[in-house]
Amino acid sequence: MKSLNIAFILFLTTIFAFSACQKEDVTEEENINVVKMKVGSLSFAWSDTDGDGGAAPKIDTIRLTTSTTSDFSVVFEDGSVSPAKDLTTEIVAESNDHLLVFTPTGANLTFSSLSKDGNGKDFGQTGKIAVGAASTGSLQIILLHQPNKSATDPSKTGTQDRVVTFPVVVK
Repeated sequence: MKSLNIAFILFLTTIFAFSACQKEDVTEEENINVVKMKVGSLSFAWSDTDGDGGAAPKIDTIRLTTSTTSDFSVVFEDGSVSPAKDLTTEIVAESNDHLLVFTPTGANLTFSSLSKDGNGKDFGQTGKIAVGAASTGSLQIILLHQPNKSATDPSKTGTQDRVVTFPVVVK
């Protein structure tokens, strides 16, 4: 009987030790289904509030003027609740564990002066966008979770919390 009590105590201790070590991660629990790209006073939204596999996302076309430079920011929301829940503050608070990657294809866009995380590494929630010559194409935005920001190409590391693609027209 004594060995049964010791085994039971060891079992309970193990359960409590493992449950106490679980790390809370906002982006795994939150439902990022609205991404807004704000450029100067303009705002463009990507929205998929019914989730992956349901109806097609609603996507604004980013329309910008040639030869301009503007401040930009990216906003993350859970639009499946009313009112929509802004998740940006939580993601910014975890900036050491996140990286935004911007990949324009065919569109003459250049991103610079990206916001930094607590370690001085690129995070990218805000920055500058330079618009070049007239063009059409797309802009893919990837929110990475736990990328290796010291890697040669951090965009190839971590896991993807959200990937969105906007059509782009530069006139």
